Amino acid sequence: MPSLKIESKLDEDIERLYADLLTMDGVNYELMPLVKMTTPSEWASKHLKLWPIASELFSSVILLFGIIPVDIHKFKLSKVDEAGFEERSDSLIHKKWNHSRTIKSLGSTCIVIDELEFVPKLRFLGPVMKPVYSAIFKHRHKRIAVKYGAVGE
Repeated sequence: MPSLKIESKLDEDIERLYADLLTMDGVNYELMPLVKMTTPSEWASKHLKLWPIASELFSSVILLFGIIPVDIHKFKLSKVDEAGFEERSDSLIHKKWNHSRTIKSLGSTCIVIDELEFVPKLRFLGPVMKPVYSAIFKHRHKRIAVKYGAVGE
């Protein structure tokens, strides 16, 4: 199963990161302008801790550059707590999409860790998509580092 892990140390309070980074509005801030995920309006700004666990919530169209549909992702959270979330979803392209985000306090700073494992329905897509997802997650972390301040920069 292809996987990746990306982390960023941020100069921000854990409560603010927890509030901001665990909403679909926050996700789309991180993804744009490369990708946008459609979200029903009632879920867009609702914190993930208020979402049901272990049930498919909605289907999100993945839009390249915010306009070109490239996949349909079916959201399903398996865990949300004060440390972050675990998502176990699937899509038109993927049999499995396992994404977890952990937010940890390091005293006056924090670390945000994203881990992704995915299984494409067509096996040859794994090596093709891994560098794409790596670039997207690096982009996400660059956006949050700019917004919240990266430690050591």
